[in-house]
Amino acid sequence: AVLLENAYATLDIGIADPVRLRVSGGAQPYRVGSGMLIADGAADGFERGALIFGPRQAFEATALAKLGFGKVSIEGFHLNARELPSSDSRTLINGLRADYAIAPDRFIGLSYGQVPRSEAPYVQAAPGGLGPATIIENGREGLGFWNAYLKLSPVKALPGLWIAADYARQRNGRINMRATGGRIEIGHAFSKTPWMPTLSYSYQRFSGDDPDTPELERFDPLFY
Repeated sequence: AVLLENAYATLDIGIADPVRLRVSGGAQPYRVGSGMLIADGAADGFERGALIFGPRQAFEATALAKLGFGKVSIEGFHLNARELPSSDSRTLINGLRADYAIAPDRFIGLSYGQVPRSEAPYVQAAPGGLGPATIIENGREGLGFWNAYLKLSPVKALPGLWIAADYARQRNGRINMRATGGRIEIGHAFSKTPWMPTLSYSYQRFSGDDPDTPELERFDPLFY
């Protein structure tokens, strides 16, 4: 058997300096911003093994089209994750993102995405928190999300110091869902130290379902 977990093709086209077009497709890793919503495109564990190490990252199928203008880029993406065969939610994500590259691995960006198809269920608390929770079949289908993100080096004299932040809003009118999530992280990369370690701290906050409201506020991490 030949098992390909990373198999994709990329075409780079220089239109007119500094405008360029990059088109790619296939099984490849893909990350939006610092990865709060879209980062890990493959599941591990169970019939695949390697649960603790999580070596698989590539999405099963991707279609990407990126138009760059110097440090600014606009990219459309279509993603199908490589989920476990025993629990495949058949989730598809279509989206658009805009990024400004300040420096290598330093950026500011905004993305919008939709889930046109998914069989992933959602759980909603019983009214007042009394009684069993409700399982919403295909709850993820129809989800729309906005995600703003950045990663900066705030002090020029300390290039190894960085700060990253994400904020996301999720809406799904089909099931009356409204959720928010965010995180902030600060760290330092010791590039001149043997083994180049990185030390960081992050704080994260995501909305959970409020049993005293008719809406569903449970945040969906998607492929975090």
